[in-house]
Amino acid sequence: MRAAGLLNLNDPIIEQKLPVYLAAQAEKARLLNSGLGKNHPDVKAQQAQIDVLERQLSEQIDSVLRGLETQLQIAQNSLKAMQENLGSTQDQQQQKKTASEQYLNAKYRYVQERKLLEAAKTRLNTESMERTMPQQSAAIRDQAEPALFPSRPKVLLNLLLGAIAGLTFGIGLAVFVEHLDTSVKTMGDVEKVLELPVLGIIPKGTRLLTNISEDSVDAEAYRILGTNLELRGNNPGARMISVVSGGASEGKSTTVCNLAITFAAAGQRALIVDADMRRPSQHELLDSDNRIGLSDYLSGSAELRALIQPTAIANLYFLPSGSRRANALSLLKSKRMHDLAESVKNEFDIILFDCTPLLAVCDAAIVTTLVDAILLVVQPGRFPRSMLRRVKNVLGANVLGIVLNNVDVRYDEHYRFYTAYGNYYGESAGGREPMRKGDAKRKVDAESSLGEDEY
Repeated sequence: MRAAGLLNLNDPIIEQKLPVYLAAQAEKARLLNSGLGKNHPDVKAQQAQIDVLERQLSEQIDSVLRGLETQLQIAQNSLKAMQENLGSTQDQQQQKKTASEQYLNAKYRYVQERKLLEAAKTRLNTESMERTMPQQSAAIRDQAEPALFPSRPKVLLNLLLGAIAGLTFGIGLAVFVEHLDTSVKTMGDVEKVLELPVLGIIPKGTRLLTNISEDSVDAEAYRILGTNLELRGNNPGARMISVVSGGASEGKSTTVCNLAITFAAAGQRALIVDADMRRPSQHELLDSDNRIGLSDYLSGSAELRALIQPTAIANLYFLPSGSRRANALSLLKSKRMHDLAESVKNEFDIILFDCTPLLAVCDAAIVTTLVDAILLVVQPGRFPRSMLRRVKNVLGANVLGIVLNNVDVRYDEHYRFYTAYGNYYGESAGGREPMRKGDAKRKVDAESSLGEDEY
């Protein structure tokens, strides 16, 4: 009875009565320990309850034992039947395995006999054919002689046909590619499409003028451009010029920087205004601080005089774009932008605005309404003609001319004569040293030897 709680019998009566029985035993022990005798009414009452519970638990345990014995007998009978069935099944499996082994042996012998039969038939056929064939050997009628030349392939004809086919395919492919390419490539193409003059040609690989001497091939290209700007059109000597391009990476920012350095070297007070508040780059070219600048002035958080920075180059000043603002377009349209244009116009001889790409965002279109003239930077072979026509329509009639930038003069005969002045400069530490007396009669080499810096 004490072990019934540990055997997990799952009997509801035992589970109900056993805790009560144990509690009555504990209560009886407590009463006895408190000093009461066995004949005390409370002790007798607990003993009576214990006797009743013990009798009920004994009867239930006997019933459980009888049930377990019955289950054990059933399980033993089932086990015996299963063992008999297992023995019978094993015998059947052994018989099947023996029969299968006999079948496999018979099949193997059959396959071997078939192979012998096929080999015998093949040998019989071979012997029969040999018996029916004539026994006389072949005779040589004419002795073979080597030919003077191979009959095929006909190398000369194949080479000729291949050359003609390759030439025809190459010319056709070149014409097809040229037909698909709608970009402008020469100065004549640009002037014909845009009906604007080309004011300057900047060879490929031209470096920043801050890193080379004043007398150099690179500086001369920008001197020609600056001179043409001052003498061009109905507004010679335009003081405020906006430099724009149709798309990105056409060398617009580099052109602004080098052109401003050229004007400063000529003694004019030049100012660069970085009006590209989205992706500014002038502060990197001039190695200047860009934490505050044009955006801070237009938002009213700084004064103009405190933002204009002198540079390491004499007569050259710089107004950075400042911190990036989400409302760049509204700042450029503000009245403070007009006030800035009027203020710097009275203090500097030339003001160059570096604007955003015209077809990418509309910031440049706002700036071009404030300046005296517009200079368009075009890289040959980069964008289609339709895009350049669209750029011109957006700019209107205030465009002075075009700058062809990043031109590879080594492979284009249309531009070679524009770089003939480069032979008047020799190599030097700062750029190129002047030619010595007697060297002027040497043949002019029109191919440029400039590097391929990316704009």
